[in-house]
Amino acid sequence: MAEVLPQGLRVLAGSLPPGVEPLEALRLLQPFAVDSSSAFAAALEAGVGLVKPNRAELAALRPGDPLEAARGLFQETGVRILASLGEEGAVYAGPEGLYRARGPRREGNPVGSGDALLGGFLWAWERGEPLERALALGVAAGAANVGRGGGEVDPEEVAALAQEVEVRAWSS
Repeated sequence: MAEVLPQGLRVLAGSLPPGVEPLEALRLLQPFAVDSSSAFAAALEAGVGLVKPNRAELAALRPGDPLEAARGLFQETGVRILASLGEEGAVYAGPEGLYRARGPRREGNPVGSGDALLGGFLWAWERGEPLERALALGVAAGAANVGRGGGEVDPEEVAALAQEVEVRAWSS
C-alpha cells in the first residue's frame, strides 16, 4: 500500500478498523507519524518518526511529568514525541532537544485540537521550518480549532496566534 500512496509525511490517526493489528497497519502504510492510541506501543517498537499522544495517552505509555515522560520515551526508543496537553500547549522530545510550547487559551470546543496541532506542526516541518516555528504553528492551529471547533482552522488566524505561542527549550 505504501507504494501507491503519495510521497510526503504519512500519518496513521484515529482508531484502527476491527481486526487490524497495529504492526500490520504500520507495515502497510509506513507512516511517519502516529496519532492512534491503539497503535502507540507498536509505533514506538517499529521506530516511526513521531508519535502524538495526548496527556492521558502519554501517561499510559509512561506515567509522570509530561516533559520527563516525553524525554524518557524518546531516549528509550529514538521516536520523536509530540504530546498535546490541552490548555497547557504541548511538549516535544526529539534529537533537537526537549521543548515546551504554550499558546493562548481559547474558549470553545477542543475536539479535534490535537489533530490540528499535529497537522500544523507537520505542515511546517515538511516545509523545512525551524522546530520552534513548527511547534508554534502546531499549538496555534490547536488553539484556532478550539475557537472554531470541528477541525476547521483559518490559516491567517493560525499565523496570528502563532505570534502568541511561547516555545522554550528545556534543559536537562
